[in-house]
Amino acid sequence: MTPLRQYYALNTDDRLLHYDEAVRVLRAQGEPERYYCPGCSREVHISLQTGSFIHNTSRHCQHKTYIHNLAVQIFHDRFNNETRDFMIGTKRRVLCWEYKSCPFYTGSYECWDDDIVRYDLKKIYDHCDYPSGGLNFTADLMLYDGKGKLPPVYIVIRTDYLAPLDLPPDVLLIEIAVSDEERVELLGSEAILEGGDRVHCLYYGPWKRQGGVSSRRLCERR
Repeated sequence: MTPLRQYYALNTDDRLLHYDEAVRVLRAQGEPERYYCPGCSREVHISLQTGSFIHNTSRHCQHKTYIHNLAVQIFHDRFNNETRDFMIGTKRRVLCWEYKSCPFYTGSYECWDDDIVRYDLKKIYDHCDYPSGGLNFTADLMLYDGKGKLPPVYIVIRTDYLAPLDLPPDVLLIEIAVSDEERVELLGSEAILEGGDRVHCLYYGPWKRQGGVSSRRLCERR
């Protein structure tokens, strides 16, 4: 079985390192640290031949498990430890403000379209943590306001297609799809857009829903 190549691993302090950083540590210290797979927690090692981390045995986790756990870790670490913004874009139905002067306007309809509205999650929430038990649905992370003024928003990371979830009416959830390391690395570095072709999401709110997606947006909860 071909070894699973991966470019991220956890060190003994549970800190996530990219392969390039691990190589710099190796060259500075003269001996390698111990590293572990984010997906299955088995030990991996630096392979200068492949330019990646590889598992020490033929038994390794599935690629989807690795990508999922890596995305959860990167989302958590970047939200909590980095000062830059964390943008997300959700769809909103908008009315074209020029429809009355449009030569194709007949007066019998209004011209609506989808627009992407962007928000900085770090201006709304200030903590990202792993959910405790007691939920009647599965979530990977939760964002919350430390002052307790807002209910939390839950984050679900998916490595396959996004499908509407059957959620309780009072749950606010953002479901994010990633498929490979390149897209995982975009989390927190560029906007996560609803319906995007790189990293995309579905936004679920506790209000009236249209096709599984809330018709009200994050800004209306502030």
